[in-house]
Amino acid sequence: MDIVFFIFGGVVTLALFAGALVVLSFAFPTLPFVPSTKARVESLLALSGMRPGDTVVDIGSGDGRIVIACAQAGAIAHGYEINPLLVWWSRRRIRALGLGDRATIFATNFWRVDFSDYDIIFLYSIHTVMKPLELFLKPQLKKGARVVVSGATFPNWKPSHEGGGVSVYCADE
Repeated sequence: MDIVFFIFGGVVTLALFAGALVVLSFAFPTLPFVPSTKARVESLLALSGMRPGDTVVDIGSGDGRIVIACAQAGAIAHGYEINPLLVWWSRRRIRALGLGDRATIFATNFWRVDFSDYDIIFLYSIHTVMKPLELFLKPQLKKGARVVVSGATFPNWKPSHEGGGVSVYCADE
């Protein structure tokens, strides 16, 4: 009987969490939270050319799955997320996995962040935001930096390579 209450309690907790995410998505309507599949995360990392020791960032990091995957692969990984519930959830997962020395989630609007120190910038976006993002990021990118985009393309940049709905842009091309 105890196991039934444990399972039921877990299902109820997950349902409440999912409901809270939907409510908060309307409260913070910048971009929707769209979780990447495990296959998509693996594709993003493979196409990025990330190596252990790289400094990477996920803009709009959602539940932290890309930040966590990068940290597990040996990168110093940061995420910027404005939704406080997603920030809490990401930080909780990072602590539970023991990745606090390599992964950090910042609760802030990424439009106020300087990205000039990053080797790789990951982002999921929609077409209406790509022009402002392009103008925002271009002057900040250091030579050799890569921007890995899932979901849309920059209007004026030519990707260095693409695959499976992911485009990679290199700062010196």
